[in-house]
Amino acid sequence: MHVADTVRRFIEQYTSSQNTLIVGVSGGLDSMTLLHVVHALSAQRPPLFRSLFALHVHHGLRQAADRDEALVERYCRALGIAHQSVRVQVDANSGEGLEAAARTARYEALLAEARRHPNPVVLLAHHQDDQVETVLLRWLRGAGLHGLAGMRAVTTREEIPLLRPLLALSKAELAEYAAVNQVPHVEDESNQDDRFSRNYLRHHVVPRLRHLQPEIGTLTARLTGLLQDDDDYLTAAAQALKEQAVAARGDGLFQVHCETFNAAHVSLQRRLIHILLNCFASAGWTQRHLEAVRQLAGASETGSSLQLPRGIHVWRSYESLYIGYSSRCSAVAEPSTIHWNPAGNHRLTLDVPLARWRFFAVFTRRWDDLPASRKGLWRLCLPAGTALEVSVGLPTAVRVRPLGLNGSKKLQDIYTDKKVPRSFRSQWPIVTVNGEVVWLPGLVRTEVQTVQAADRDMLVVVAHMNRDARQQIGTLSRGTRRMISE
Repeated sequence: MHVADTVRRFIEQYTSSQNTLIVGVSGGLDSMTLLHVVHALSAQRPPLFRSLFALHVHHGLRQAADRDEALVERYCRALGIAHQSVRVQVDANSGEGLEAAARTARYEALLAEARRHPNPVVLLAHHQDDQVETVLLRWLRGAGLHGLAGMRAVTTREEIPLLRPLLALSKAELAEYAAVNQVPHVEDESNQDDRFSRNYLRHHVVPRLRHLQPEIGTLTARLTGLLQDDDDYLTAAAQALKEQAVAARGDGLFQVHCETFNAAHVSLQRRLIHILLNCFASAGWTQRHLEAVRQLAGASETGSSLQLPRGIHVWRSYESLYIGYSSRCSAVAEPSTIHWNPAGNHRLTLDVPLARWRFFAVFTRRWDDLPASRKGLWRLCLPAGTALEVSVGLPTAVRVRPLGLNGSKKLQDIYTDKKVPRSFRSQWPIVTVNGEVVWLPGLVRTEVQTVQAADRDMLVVVAHMNRDARQQIGTLSRGTRRMISE
């Protein structure tokens, strides 16, 4: 029969003899038909798959749910199919709607069961008519190309394959198979409730469309296939853009180079944003979210930010856009001071939320003995025997007198001039001697405690920032890159 042959070819193409097939079975016509077909295929030799397991998810939302559970258990026992029934709690107050919340709970149960088996593959019973309804629903919700491409026959979730062997088959074909093979099933009475958008489309819209175009299921399958090909191409192009424009930092943040990002086509911009947001949560991102992030990347002013659902924070800092969890993005170094005597300990390590700083002290006899590479802003020369204080989190209103400047500047102005991201300003060490600021590593030296060319017995302190932090700072501007490389 056509149904059995279609499923067999699908299983042969996408599974192996090492796979355990986990079939989600509700008790309805579609899933019971799928279970019947796959069970029949389990007798084929050589075997197409390792073993078969049926999972029924009891949502506890309907009075007849116990009846559905009992039917699945009786059927599996009669055929000798390994099975399990799992009761889940559906969060009706999740904000995603009752149907969506039930679907989320169902997938979580399927994936949890799959992880208990060797080489698991989850089989779902979505069919061609479901695809028509899905495309219409997503169209009505304003979906883009990715959404209008509909359900895919083969996907993965949490690294577990999800297969839909019935997607090329109509509901009528499944009903015919079930009647011929006497497959028992139940009808979910909630499927008649037109308050649910999918049911309304099924009962009132799709029949009218089918009257206009009897082959709507076949044509929709053809359309989604074409759109999925286009979607795959654009996704690959967006991944290539990601390699060029995005740095995945070790602290869980994504850093997007805005110039490269903004030069790309708007379609790739949106798709790349979606890829990045999916790294934090795989569902729930709308076109409104994507566009808000895209507009922020194109904004000219630094310091702009936005808050997204699931605790995701996005902000613009000079030439970069940052995406990450709010708790990480808002990390602030608490005010603290370390007293350091380099004569007794040549090394000092300072850990702050976004960086690790290391200081090394060496002694030299003459300034002229130092090569030019040792005289940049990442090095500080002081009279030998000087004791230092290294502080973080000082108020940005503190004023210093930069070497060579006739006057003073606030720390805030120095950070701005050097294009230090706001998130790093409380993390930047400030070196003082007897309470007077002498050095902000990589940014500025002051007139305090300077040495002269003829001075002897000098202390040279070298500062080093860890690589991840340097990459974040160093990609902002050419001037800052030069600062880092001194």
